[in-house]
Amino acid sequence: MPIWMGDQESGKRVSSDPKPQDFQPLFNSERLILSIEGDGGTGKSTLACQLARWAFSLEDNLAPHRILSVILDEDISDPEYVETAIVQRLRQMIGHEETETDIIIALLKQKRLMVIVDALSERLPCTQRAIDTIHSYTPINLLIVTTRHGKLTFGNQPVIR
Repeated sequence: MPIWMGDQESGKRVSSDPKPQDFQPLFNSERLILSIEGDGGTGKSTLACQLARWAFSLEDNLAPHRILSVILDEDISDPEYVETAIVQRLRQMIGHEETETDIIIALLKQKRLMVIVDALSERLPCTQRAIDTIHSYTPINLLIVTTRHGKLTFGNQPVIR
């Protein structure tokens, strides 16, 4: 499937074989909220995971530093719980002793930690509201959401669709 940055009328089409260079300009902003939208089975999750692989690789240079990724694929009823869910995922990955909450918040603020929320449009409405208002509670400066529709506003934060 073709990838468009923005809408098809005014956006930019990305090569059918996307490369890290196609996405590097997005990672130069202070805050990146990327909404990957499309019908079911079009590769939204695949693209999000590829971005995560490129972000962790020093050779692909999405950013001047490596970025660790966490995928949230569960329902979350309270926006304040998102931070807890991120901490729990990191503890599963690297151990409890290496994941102090204040360090994780610093990583989120500095775009050293990418949060991927997969299949948001298929989640419960409470989860959709929690993610839509996340910036009121947790300073996630690198957020990727996969969804079948783009109805979220993210608290009026700039969103690249």
